[in-house]
Amino acid sequence: RKRIKTLDEYYLIRAHIATDGIADEIVDIQKVDKVKEKVSSSKWLVRFLVLLLLFTWMLLILSITTDVPLDCVLVPFTMVLHGIEHLVHLPVTLPLAVYQSVMFRTQHMIHSMLVGTRHVGKSTFVARNASPHIDVMRKLAAERVKHNVSRHAKEIIDAKSAFMQEDSSKFQVFERTSTRLYNLASIVDNLVSPQLTIVTPVEGATPYEVEGESSVKEASGDAEDSAAKLEALESRLNPIQEYATGVSFAPKLDNGLYLVGAGVRKKSVVKVYAVAMYSTPKVLANAASSTTLHDTARTLDSTSSLTSFVLEMVYSAGAEKIAGAIGESVKPRHGGDPSDIGKLESLIVEGVNAIGGQATKGTMFRFDCSDEGVSVSVNGVEQGVAEFKGLGSAFVDVFMDGNSVSPTLVESCVKTWSSSENMSIAASLVDLASVSYQGNSKEGTTQEKGDTAGMRKKLESQLKPIQEYATSVVFDPKLAEGLYLVGAGVRKKSVVKVYAVALYGSASVLNAASSPAALRTAARSFGQSSPSTSFVLEMTYSASAEKIGGAIADSVKPRYSGSASDISELE
Repeated sequence: RKRIKTLDEYYLIRAHIATDGIADEIVDIQKVDKVKEKVSSSKWLVRFLVLLLLFTWMLLILSITTDVPLDCVLVPFTMVLHGIEHLVHLPVTLPLAVYQSVMFRTQHMIHSMLVGTRHVGKSTFVARNASPHIDVMRKLAAERVKHNVSRHAKEIIDAKSAFMQEDSSKFQVFERTSTRLYNLASIVDNLVSPQLTIVTPVEGATPYEVEGESSVKEASGDAEDSAAKLEALESRLNPIQEYATGVSFAPKLDNGLYLVGAGVRKKSVVKVYAVAMYSTPKVLANAASSTTLHDTARTLDSTSSLTSFVLEMVYSAGAEKIAGAIGESVKPRHGGDPSDIGKLESLIVEGVNAIGGQATKGTMFRFDCSDEGVSVSVNGVEQGVAEFKGLGSAFVDVFMDGNSVSPTLVESCVKTWSSSENMSIAASLVDLASVSYQGNSKEGTTQEKGDTAGMRKKLESQLKPIQEYATSVVFDPKLAEGLYLVGAGVRKKSVVKVYAVALYGSASVLNAASSPAALRTAARSFGQSSPSTSFVLEMTYSASAEKIGGAIADSVKPRYSGSASDISELE
């Protein structure tokens, strides 16, 4: 709200304005004058109406927030009513006909603010004898004003009760009036009747059915509308080319994060890599200054759970060198155990070694920073996660704090998202993300469970059996207990193939199978996410009961620190 400079910007942000299908609603005053001509509204009329509206709105706010009598609020409407009632007693001459037209239009525009969206037709009065329709006009105007005065009083009472309930509802009180003001402004300026929908109803207020007023859409329609708006907003996002290296970065990652900015990492005069930061709409909305950008990006919570950095090498470096450089930058910013940095470096080294041990020009690194730690990917292949509390925020600090290793990245982020157009896009993305989150939270656990089961079934259909090549024994991709096949091998004694063996574990074990050390840790760590691990052995060589039992027991014994009788029980 601090960035909003005018009331119009506030209304555009708070409201969903649908310009398609504008209703051409004609006010039929019992067909008083069938020939209507459009005439341009004069400046003095517009100024008069704006002053009257602002004065009325101030009285409304004053009545709600203070003990000012309700009669004071209704003074402008009483004045209009009396003016119209006296029109019939005035001689209908050319100048007075103009006066009648102005007063009539003023009264009818006030109705547009109080009752609903109207298209005000403009009638031309000519100098002639008193029209027989003047009485009809006077009666109709008086009845409408009296009826709407009582309705307006009821709305004020409802608004007062809602205003007293809680602080969060205070700003909701004026949304109905905001709708009328916007509609009236559009009528005066453009002679159109826009459809403006306020999505936050006043709690406790009685809804009135008014012809021409938009109804609230169904949930499915809202979802489709939000998806369409999101697609339209994302189509306005552009890739960013880092000017020093010429590397271009896409405006959105596959995980839904948006491009914030791009920069270069230099070592002396050598350009080492181009780097881009991707994050959530909340970070985009707070990227207008380096301070707020840094604070929001490193706060990895439910509203902004992930920030990613994509690095593209423009200078060749060895696995240990690039890993050591990144580790040295993170270490002074991380308040945890120094061994945490070693885990991060080892993931980088493993990824580079997998592509030949050299990070050549064009090699891509991606670091996904979350509250749980930092996920490392090299050339699109995920290497694992350094799961340490605070490591994700420390990694963000490397590029975003006051001593950033890439000052041009910070400058690019601030420059890109401090423009008025991009600030508007960011605010809209935040609103859509909030609506999407609220919609998803209301779907219910039954549908979520159904979706999860369907997704799991689809994923399991992609799993395949493994044939152990030395023995040709085939193992199924899943056990009846729900464990998944991790891998298969052979147990040899000298040159004799004794049995084929397969490891089955939980999904968390599969996720940790990117390195032997991580696999061993996950497979032997029995917890809620991985309660059991199974080994299936199929004999390919005959052996007696005592021999096979003794061989397995002898393998377990030096690895078990408990009682020897436990091994005997197993044997």
